[in-house]
Amino acid sequence: MLRAFKFVMILTALLSLTLAKPAYSASLSLVVATDKQGALYNVGSTVTFTGSVSNGSTVPDALVLFEVDGPKHSPWIIRTFTTGHTPAGPWPVELLSVTPTDFYGNPKYSFQPGQDAGFNVTLRNNAFTPYPVVVTINLFFSNGLPFVLQPVINTTLQPGQVLSAVTWPVNIPANSVVGQAMVFASVFGDYPKNNGWPYSPEQSAAFNITSGTPAKTPQTSPLGTFNLTVPLTSTSSVPIWLGNYTVYAMTHYGYSLASAQTVFSVKLVGDMNGDGKIDMKDVAAVARAFGSRPGDPKWNPAADLTGPIPFVPDGIVDMRDVALVGKAFGLVANSGS
Repeated sequence: MLRAFKFVMILTALLSLTLAKPAYSASLSLVVATDKQGALYNVGSTVTFTGSVSNGSTVPDALVLFEVDGPKHSPWIIRTFTTGHTPAGPWPVELLSVTPTDFYGNPKYSFQPGQDAGFNVTLRNNAFTPYPVVVTINLFFSNGLPFVLQPVINTTLQPGQVLSAVTWPVNIPANSVVGQAMVFASVFGDYPKNNGWPYSPEQSAAFNITSGTPAKTPQTSPLGTFNLTVPLTSTSSVPIWLGNYTVYAMTHYGYSLASAQTVFSVKLVGDMNGDGKIDMKDVAAVARAFGSRPGDPKWNPAADLTGPIPFVPDGIVDMRDVALVGKAFGLVANSGS
């Protein structure tokens, strides 16, 4: 009996040490960046985020909590990435599953555009102390565009506690991109912008919107890195916000923490009257200014949108400008101001 008691005490001590909360360390480094020089993107393009973790050498099995906030400073993306290999536990708080559901909480994997969906998440506190927990779900269309980010749980989880919660309703927009959508769930103590760090790997599940077109296959990245490509596509029910976006990232490895931050901007080139959409008014404006240069009676500097260098005005309204507006016709966005 004494031997068994000692074994339990040793195991408890080891687990307590393993699940100890990390702290900042100068030896651990996290980098996050976007793929475009100048970090300026047009609606309709894509942005690729990349990151890496090192502690003197590449770290191939770190967890990174990743957050993108829009121009209104509210989260747009929350994901938990690994830098190659899923690190071994134990996790202080472990996210066990995420499941799409119907109104009654029963699993459901197909939804029509315009319908409501539910999502059930289950997690467990593996530690010997209470942990504050936040769980979010992030929904992505089959083309990689995020369209819902929603908190599901915000509580304190007691030692050994298992908790399941369903969030309902989550609306599937009427003009959704049909195909195989994805839901990603993350668990953490606080958001990365508030120095929160990931507790365990994310969980994910696929569900269909009308039809079963496969979701885009994520890019692979070298060990020690992670990446995410997001289309800056805009629809009437899921518009892209114009303005500055802030990217936050937090990682813990060993018993150390590291953070990183970067900024990028989204604009709507061709929206000459600033109404958040490219329509016949913009087409007419560039047509009226066609062929003009500074000093000409019909010169309109707002119509000089591009030149030999993309999106850099060249002092003449020519077919490049007309073609840009024509290609962007129908795009919509929201002002971040």
